[in-house]
Amino acid sequence: MMSDFQSQINMMSARIGANKMWVQAAGGNISWKDRGILWIKGSGKWLSAARIEPIFCSVDLNKLKEQIKRKDFSTVAESIDNKNLRPSIETILHAIMPHKIVAHVHSLQALSVLVRKNISKDLQIALNSIANAVTVEYRKPGEELATAVYNAMIDSPSANVILLKNHGIVIGAETIPEVYSLLKSVEDIFSKFSRVYQYSETFERYCFPVNNFYELHSSALVNSLACDPTLLSFVEKNWAICPDHVVFLGPFPIILNADDQISEILSLDHAPEILFLPKKGVMVKKGISLAKLQQLEAYAEVVIRNIDIGNVRCLSSGEVDELINWDAEKYRQSIQK
Repeated sequence: MMSDFQSQINMMSARIGANKMWVQAAGGNISWKDRGILWIKGSGKWLSAARIEPIFCSVDLNKLKEQIKRKDFSTVAESIDNKNLRPSIETILHAIMPHKIVAHVHSLQALSVLVRKNISKDLQIALNSIANAVTVEYRKPGEELATAVYNAMIDSPSANVILLKNHGIVIGAETIPEVYSLLKSVEDIFSKFSRVYQYSETFERYCFPVNNFYELHSSALVNSLACDPTLLSFVEKNWAICPDHVVFLGPFPIILNADDQISEILSLDHAPEILFLPKKGVMVKKGISLAKLQQLEAYAEVVIRNIDIGNVRCLSSGEVDELINWDAEKYRQSIQK
């Protein structure tokens, strides 16, 4: 029988997961520690579904602690109770944090700042007025990121907010109200450091080639990525901004400038799922997964908050290759709806 605490965790998880400015698709994670057990979201599960299906699995926390003592962040955790769920690739990271409850979110307000090459000293000061925040440079999720967070916690053992460059934020607290309150406070501070660009919603009346497999994206914001020259320039030069974006949307954008290019692409057996047509809009393949649509919308939200192209640090080609050829990410993508 589900405890009152887990019921409250499920409610908080669903609430956080339903906010697409905080979590997109299967991204993000929540964990809690209870009598030698670490409960954590299963890989590929959606936080938003926490109240309607079992998304959490249990892991032996004592084994994780022994790994951490040995500075071994490579071993993949196994689920104790639910063999149908694979514990998140970030399980060891959650065990490193000393707090009872740990929330990892891909806040778009935060990401629009965390993709910048230089984080404002004023931002750090503002965050430290409400929490003990530390910044970790981008590392590949899993072992590399866990190692970086471990080192950050050694240097700043009282840290309860971890800023992950090109990734998101991690928050640790002892109670559910504290997690939610701290998350909102951090989000409010980040929002003051990201100015929203007034993008153009004007685009040509364009007759797309007859094709039953594509449709124009329904969002004016997403279409502005192709229709607004400033935003399209960002797309061309700053595509690979974070892990989930690369894993779900690919290593580079497909931008087609001529009708003959469009017709050629549409005739392919394995045509791309997303096409950027300058001054015309963004076409998406019918049947594209909801996870990919949310990632595309999330990217647009980050872009309009950060159009200073020269100040963006994207993932390198090597970092991109590591992600798209990684078995753990292939598994997570394979079970998306």
